Amino acid sequence: MQKTKLALLSALTLAWTSNIVAQPMPPVAPTTPPPVATPPATPPSVPTPPATPTPTPPPAATDAQTVTSTDGKIQLTLPGGWSKESDLNKTANIQYSNRNTAQFVVTMTEAKSSFPAGFDINKHSEVTRQNIVKGLTGAQQSGPTQLTIGGNPAVQYVIKGKLAPANNIDISYVHTTIETGKNFHQVVFWTADSLFAQSQPVFQSVLNSFKEVQP
Repeated sequence: MQKTKLALLSALTLAWTSNIVAQPMPPVAPTTPPPVATPPATPPSVPTPPATPTPTPPPAATDAQTVTSTDGKIQLTLPGGWSKESDLNKTANIQYSNRNTAQFVVTMTEAKSSFPAGFDINKHSEVTRQNIVKGLTGAQQSGPTQLTIGGNPAVQYVIKGKLAPANNIDISYVHTTIETGKNFHQVVFWTADSLFAQSQPVFQSVLNSFKEVQP
């Protein structure tokens, strides 16, 4: 998460400007006023004022984008400013970030047929959440929150802790497992804990856009 740390530091950089105070001018000795010029008999023509320029509107914000997973199974709609990543998780079928706001998301899809009988959404959530927890120190989990995402049952937890062992950054994850007819889908968001309150509505909006397009 070193890149995340750099993004946070750059966001805290302040640009300072200084005001220059003008020095008083020395007094000017009085002089004899020049003679008043005689105005011409015919007044000069008044120049036509230039046309008022049309203000240029600011550039439009980058539009939201709908992205499809590498296996073609699911879609998410992301707000403007998010970019595709390749090294967030080696098994992810969607991985994007907005590094300006230190917001990240990955998704993973697994066929239900690859698990033993009776392996339900709660068990899948429990097992996959441990992959996050074991990378944190002082991990705390809150949940479950039962949701319906894209017409499918979902279970959501918030996980907080410090990245271990070297970075020591407080981080927050939103881990959601979605069960469809043939698959379990993980949707995992994260950001620095100090940015979690402002990031959570963005994460939930992206999550609500989830769509399974191919079973």
